[in-house]
Amino acid sequence: MFLIRRLRGEKLEEIGREFGIAKYSTVSSAIEKMKRDISADRKLRVRVKT
Repeated sequence: MFLIRRLRGEKLEEIGREFGIAKYSTVSSAIEKMKRDISADRKLRVRVKT
């Protein structure tokens, strides 16, 4: 979800539909968690960057 939002710039509602998630707030929460994880984990940050 994070990469779809970042690379394709899709709306939260569109991403939710792709994953079968009804609430866009759930998608937003998942993306925000990934952002926190990336900032806290150097290996993850490098992996996402590549």
